[in-house]
Amino acid sequence: MMRNLANQHFLHFVKTWNEGRSGPTWFGPTTAQSCSRIDYVLLPKAFSSSVQSCRVWYRSGYRLQLANTYRQIDHSPVVITFKYRSWFLPKRTTTLTDRAAILRDYRSGRTQPFQECLQRQLEQISIQGEQSEQVDVQWNKIKNAVQAAAETCYPLRGPLFSYQRSAETKEKWAELQHFRATVRKWNFGDLPYSAFYHWYVAVRLVRLKRAVAQSTKHDWRLYTERLLELLHTAEAEHDHRTMWQIARVLAKTHVGPKRRVYSLTSHTFPTLAEWQAHLAQEGPAGGCEATLIASDFQQPLPVQSLSLDLAETYSRDSLPICFSASGAEQDVEILKHQLGQARSYRAVPRWSASREAWLLALSDSNSNCYQQLQQMFNTTRRVHLSPQLWCVSQTAQIPKNNGKCGCKALRLVHLLDPAGKAWHRGLWKRAEHPRSLRQTGFTPHRRREQAIQQVRCLLWRLSAAKVSWCFVKWDIANAFPSPKHDVLDSVIEEDCCKTDVPFLTQRHRRACMVVSVGTGDLLCQIGCGDLQGDTCAPVKFIRVYDPIVASWMSMTEPEKQQSLKFHNPVTNKWFDCSCIIAADDLVRIGIVSDLSQLSNIFRTWDSTFDRKLDRVGMAQNKMKKTLLYHPSGKGALAQTRKAQRRDADCSDLQLQK
Repeated sequence: MMRNLANQHFLHFVKTWNEGRSGPTWFGPTTAQSCSRIDYVLLPKAFSSSVQSCRVWYRSGYRLQLANTYRQIDHSPVVITFKYRSWFLPKRTTTLTDRAAILRDYRSGRTQPFQECLQRQLEQISIQGEQSEQVDVQWNKIKNAVQAAAETCYPLRGPLFSYQRSAETKEKWAELQHFRATVRKWNFGDLPYSAFYHWYVAVRLVRLKRAVAQSTKHDWRLYTERLLELLHTAEAEHDHRTMWQIARVLAKTHVGPKRRVYSLTSHTFPTLAEWQAHLAQEGPAGGCEATLIASDFQQPLPVQSLSLDLAETYSRDSLPICFSASGAEQDVEILKHQLGQARSYRAVPRWSASREAWLLALSDSNSNCYQQLQQMFNTTRRVHLSPQLWCVSQTAQIPKNNGKCGCKALRLVHLLDPAGKAWHRGLWKRAEHPRSLRQTGFTPHRRREQAIQQVRCLLWRLSAAKVSWCFVKWDIANAFPSPKHDVLDSVIEEDCCKTDVPFLTQRHRRACMVVSVGTGDLLCQIGCGDLQGDTCAPVKFIRVYDPIVASWMSMTEPEKQQSLKFHNPVTNKWFDCSCIIAADDLVRIGIVSDLSQLSNIFRTWDSTFDRKLDRVGMAQNKMKKTLLYHPSGKGALAQTRKAQRRDADCSDLQLQK
């Protein structure tokens, strides 16, 4: 029975017995013989090959028990050790800087020490090759100098808000532990007047624990006073992030994102081979037609050196290119402006400098770093190639909590270089990108609640007028990584300036991703779609998706749908409120008379929509498709019963109850 339970839930048995030190996991309060033991621990099967040991921590169990006794009573924790490497790198190789201190100096104008350190770093790092042709080498020099200067001037300090015991408290706690260890060695049966010794031990333990508690209480009082001083200082400096962190610590709640779900744990851990096979699939199947570039099962990949090799192999995109270098002098200002508008404390790839460090580096327009960035952008405009490292992302695996296993249970969010992300965002925002009135997702001054309210009001009006209606909702499978690159290129050519088209198309055509798991790293190039996490990716998808929906609406619009159009007095245009888009979710409402008409309309809508999506490389998610039918007026009861019996007219309709 236990084996069937474990197989049903993908679990694995781990025994707690080992040859070194094995014993009970629970000790009774009466005699030492009244004890029991946990024999097995159930773990996910994905951990079975990573388990190193399973031990019982008796010393920790004795410290955690509430009873003041000389021997152990109650449960002892069972600890399992795994051999599993996180995708975060060791501290000696990661970009660990005090971003709060960088922002304070940037806002107050104290940038001279950092600029001097950056100048020394630029002098130490030499460029190999000609500057006029080596765009990636120039970028690596500037980026490495900014990263090294930030780590030198603003090293990451320890946690400011953590509680630490004073020396007096540590001394009293050591005295308590020493007395417990001494009593544990005594044999009370051989001691004369053992009852008095028992009384002495109990009184001594109570006094020592009381002294430790009083000293700890005093330390907590001083710790709270220090937090209040830091709170007032942060308020004076208008540091709202630090104020929020201190308030959460004083309230004794967690410090983290508001939407973090701590009860959600991933029960699946795909390997490199599984990720490679999954990403090689087409976009609608969950992949991105990825091709393998490099992999390492032992240590992280040298992404910076690999990007230099990739930059030499890539050829220029086959697009109409204007060979003038106009606009190069504005690129640094675009980069600086977009970095200033970006959010602080954002995660960056392990090979990139933070957004805060770039703000400090670009604060002086006469600095050497500023001049070298201008030279790099001149070279970029001349050869029409942006640094390859800007197109390489480090992926973070986010659980979807969808009940699936393997790679389908995880969503890949891409971390991109903040400088490259800001520059491409500036180029993209220089052009106007039209959006239809039916789009509410990823659109300024519109919210998804607007789509919900619009649908509910329309359905209520149709029901009040006793008009039978149907409600259909479609969802795009793996939306962002699915569109073909040719379709994305056509959108960019239509909207953006000709001098910016090559760089914006390289953003998705030369995109690569690093997938990190416990056994190594995987570097692959995507063959379709865009990177979820890039600023321009949502608007690109909308520009591809909107024309498809507009063409589909014009081809499948029955005569009765004309009554669902309203006149917009602001724009003086007619608006079809029967169709609305929220990101990749599409909702359409139709007027039907009976089930036979509903079946014909639904088949026409569904088949035409599939053909439209297939032309651009996308497909709908069949599992999330929703169909509702609400008959009204004369014969509504008969139509409802007919739908419940699933007669011949509606046998192919998957109506939602």
